[in-house]
Amino acid sequence: MRKVVIMTALLMFGAVAARADREFSYNKNNKFDGATVTSVKIDMPHGDIAIVKAPGQEIEIQYKNIVYSQDQAEADKLNADFVYKAEVSGNILTIKIEPPDHPRHRKGLINRIINNDWEDEYYPLIKISIPDGKSIQVMSAAADVDVHDLRLDLDVQSASSDISLETTQGRFNCNLASGDITVMGHRGPLDIEGISSDIKLTDVEGDIKATTTSGDAEIDKVKGSVHISSTSGDNQVYDIDGNLFVSSASGEIVVSGVTGSVKAEAISGDIRLSALSAKEGDFDIESISGDVEMEISNNFTGQMEVRTVSGSLNSHLSAELESYSDSQLRGRLGDGRGKLSVSTTSGDINIDRY
Repeated sequence: MRKVVIMTALLMFGAVAARADREFSYNKNNKFDGATVTSVKIDMPHGDIAIVKAPGQEIEIQYKNIVYSQDQAEADKLNADFVYKAEVSGNILTIKIEPPDHPRHRKGLINRIINNDWEDEYYPLIKISIPDGKSIQVMSAAADVDVHDLRLDLDVQSASSDISLETTQGRFNCNLASGDITVMGHRGPLDIEGISSDIKLTDVEGDIKATTTSGDAEIDKVKGSVHISSTSGDNQVYDIDGNLFVSSASGEIVVSGVTGSVKAEAISGDIRLSALSAKEGDFDIESISGDVEMEISNNFTGQMEVRTVSGSLNSHLSAELESYSDSQLRGRLGDGRGKLSVSTTSGDINIDRY
């Protein structure tokens, strides 16, 4: 109880405290011959990283370190302890930003609460202007990454970063512990993994593989196959020109507009599928505890099997039935090679054409 009282008092005290630090900026610029560099490695613990297309073949790095301090002299000392390196070895350009590792730069929880100071003493930013066709690797703890109007292969490994790509082309791999991922107007394959990440992908030409443990996913306008899975989160998928696999352990699945085959799995959550246009697609839908609503093409032909253990079954399909009951429906829709399999353990099933 005493610890709780002390912490409450500290929080109340910190709520009225104000930060008096001023902002000081330190800048450096580097230029390298882009013709000799094929890949770039960036090691930056936190801050912002912007990557844009260079007007020519030269690589330019614009580095800024923002330091928060009481006065210029203290800011100069803080910045002097900061390590910034940009150097080429062979065909690899390495950019390394290393904050000072000194006790006076470390802020403990109590100190942050008392001073109501949740900001870092410094915030580095880099902008890299680079020609098309390079390979870039980013290693970070918490640096946000923004890339636009560029053709590149990009690999990001981070503990907590927001990633944004716009009008890009090439291979993109991403592995995050937390942080959101937004991609708009990309041409090339995407391989995305986020433990606690929201994922939003729009206007993509290329295959997509996306996994999130705790986060929602929204995917729209894709030419290519899509494979997406989540442990705890909702999945919304629209306008896919290709095959789709989508699964969620605990979350809702909403799909509208798929030209290829669909496999959807949910343990605890409803599945809503509409505008599935494949004439002879393979539709495999399974929910343990949740309802299934589904619309298939008026032209779909193939084998059909629908079953529920504990729930109602409602089908508006005209089929040649092999077997029928309140919980199971088996038969054929025309003479095509398509396959329609829908099952729930505890949930209702509703199937129709559109």
